[in-house]
Amino acid sequence: HVLDALDYRIGAKYADVFKWIKVARPYYQRDQMKSLESFREQTELVVGVVLTLTNYGKLQINPSMLPYEYEFLSKNETFEFWMNEKKNCGMVGDILHACVCLGIAEDNETNPPMVKARKWLLSKQREDGGWVQKDVSTEEEEKKREELTVALEAKKKLFKMRREFAETSACVRALVRSNFVGFGPHRVEMLDILRSQAATLRAAQNLKLEPKM
Repeated sequence: HVLDALDYRIGAKYADVFKWIKVARPYYQRDQMKSLESFREQTELVVGVVLTLTNYGKLQINPSMLPYEYEFLSKNETFEFWMNEKKNCGMVGDILHACVCLGIAEDNETNPPMVKARKWLLSKQREDGGWVQKDVSTEEEEKKREELTVALEAKKKLFKMRREFAETSACVRALVRSNFVGFGPHRVEMLDILRSQAATLRAAQNLKLEPKM
């Protein structure tokens, strides 16, 4: 996405890479995946798909063009895991922002998870206005921390500062109302790809088959 915007040629464009999203679909919930890291990467991928297609929230995109992403992001289980089990403010903010870009309703009658997520984020805001991730660490991560030497403390503090900035930015984007300037996808050539994938999925659902996209 960034390289396309800069017109920097690396042998493949966004559309070429996006076609391989079929390898990751359909998306799974945490209890269906072997590791937390795999689920984290999948969640970041889904959010990344929505945000890059909407130029990071400048555009809104019809959820019918991204049925798999819509289904995953709008599920209560997705929000509940990152809120209650992992207490990851940044991830909740990113998911909420992606839902807004998909035009998912936010009222109590149609989509309680988004309303609940907004209230949860506000309840986690610190007195200085920021947010910090309190993701439960794995044993491996704890071991790595214990092995840090004094020489690495400066890098550790810098990493913490960068992570805190990213977490707070994600929460702010989720809570501030978006002023969209148009509709996605951000590049016209993506329209045919998205429409084709959505049509394939609908046809497969009618036949109760797993789509080959």
